[in-house]
Amino acid sequence: PEGRVIEEEGREECRLLLASLSPRMSIILSWRYGFTEFPGEDGPETNIRGEFSGLAVVSHTAIAAYLGLSRERIRQLENEALESLRQKITSQKRI
Repeated sequence: PEGRVIEEEGREECRLLLASLSPRMSIILSWRYGFTEFPGEDGPETNIRGEFSGLAVVSHTAIAAYLGLSRERIRQLENEALESLRQKITSQKRI
């Protein structure tokens, strides 16, 4: 029971952090790490499942094709989003 409470708190914290990003960055991370269902076709890497949700982890290539961006741009946006989250988490720990 205690483990489930901690897991649910972790999920809620992830949702709040993702909501603090731009919609595009939030959805890219959500698809990349299997937090939300990917509406596009399954790519070759979708047999990997996200830790929290069990949904498919989606490749840069599949997200790029769906959003009409390059795979490199998706990678850049993912890295920008992760850096933004790191900064938010670091600043929260200082408080």
